Amino acid sequence: MAFIKRFYAAISLLVFTVFMCVLLASNKIVPEGILQKQVDANEQYNRLLKSFDGEYPDYYSGAYIGKDNTLVVQVYDINDAIKKELVEISCNPMLSIERVPYSMNRLLSLYNYLLDLAISNKQLDGLIHYIAIDEAYNLVEIGAVDIRKVTSILFDDIGLSVDYPIRIVESKEALEPLAAETEFGFKLSIKLRCKEAVPI
Repeated sequence: MAFIKRFYAAISLLVFTVFMCVLLASNKIVPEGILQKQVDANEQYNRLLKSFDGEYPDYYSGAYIGKDNTLVVQVYDINDAIKKELVEISCNPMLSIERVPYSMNRLLSLYNYLLDLAISNKQLDGLIHYIAIDEAYNLVEIGAVDIRKVTSILFDDIGLSVDYPIRIVESKEALEPLAAETEFGFKLSIKLRCKEAVPI
């Protein structure tokens, strides 16, 4: 489990860095103030992940770049001590903190459960392209070839609760640039996106 958490943190950092590189390399003219805010958000995010040392605290739920191009840290549990810790780690006294229903550890647990299902359940063979944790929306996303069939298998046949934080979307292909091949040929994918923006 610690390996998955460290791997997830490294992939999240990589995805965020790739996003910044794509933004810089694009032909769009990005106002300097916006770019600097995103660079600052990236640095704050890196400090935050480094402070976790591969183990997410129980209160942590994820992070994303908000509409104002600053880092928003999501937490499952919040109190003054946690706020103070996050502000100190990020070196940002104006850090945005948002309370959400699920911790990152719970999302990782669900992610691992769904990955095991995708590998072991023959009904799902060839129907799932990826499983990813979407930090911005605090859920696990499944990229499916056939949404109806995967939904039916997961919720009707297997009996998953509709209360699980799962979103099933149509997928034509796996998220290759954001994926690492597992020994079973499935993809481990991490999606880090700007809320209200086009996914990376």
